[in-house]
Amino acid sequence: MCEEKYEKAIITYLDILGFKSRIAKISKESDENKKNKLIEEIDDLLNVMESITKRDSRGNTSKIDLKVTSFSDLVVRSYYYENEGEFHEILHTELSELKRIQRDLVMEGIFIRGAVTIGQIFHRQENKKDKKRVVFGEGLIRAYKMESEKTIYPIIMIDQNIIDKYKQNTNEPRHKFYLAFNETSPHDILIRTKTQKCFINYLSPYLEKFNVRDSTFINTHKNQILNQITENREDLGILNKYFWLANYHNHIVDKYFNKEEEIVISCSELFDRDYFQKALWDK
Repeated sequence: MCEEKYEKAIITYLDILGFKSRIAKISKESDENKKNKLIEEIDDLLNVMESITKRDSRGNTSKIDLKVTSFSDLVVRSYYYENEGEFHEILHTELSELKRIQRDLVMEGIFIRGAVTIGQIFHRQENKKDKKRVVFGEGLIRAYKMESEKTIYPIIMIDQNIIDKYKQNTNEPRHKFYLAFNETSPHDILIRTKTQKCFINYLSPYLEKFNVRDSTFINTHKNQILNQITENREDLGILNKYFWLANYHNHIVDKYFNKEEEIVISCSELFDRDYFQKALWDK
């Protein structure tokens, strides 16, 4: 494919949840040693984010051309497509890759928000023949607005234009793209909420069959959520996002893990009684 073009593509826009609050902590910190430690933590965080989001688990055999550009905590991924068959193949590939990215980042204690859409984009990655990396287009603007204005929680939302385009091809077998809007099965790639928002069900790769339970990652997921709640307990805006994520976590546990107590996030774990009593009543 020609790299220099402004055409339709599947576009993903990602950022790190709570990144602004991390920056704010640096600005407020007066102790230079503590400030330097916070800077090092963010540097490590961004290195992990870039490494995981640019990693392609398909290896070098895939003919699908993925372009990735990162800046600060922001990542843009795009795939051009030329026909309907290519669109379906790329869509399935990107959704599978995004599930892997979310899983790998959670293992590092990083939660992200994002959006996937279709739109025109010009995307040149890295320097080539003295040309700087460039990314722009109405598709990028659409993905950015969707992520910043509609994606409140740490999930990757799917634009309705992708759903509509996918459903146009009625011959596509369901097993190639587990699109379930009313119920969630362990294999469903997507979940549609009561408010009709559709997002990637990134816990699904760990539930291969109804009768097979893999609680290893689910338990890690629980612990990472609780860690973030502890770290951000003074920021009610961020706390609300992790409370929502705990609800999603418990939804999966409730349906497929028989409400195992050790992997359920309980109310007592969500709320530090002593802390919240002090915060609410000692003023």
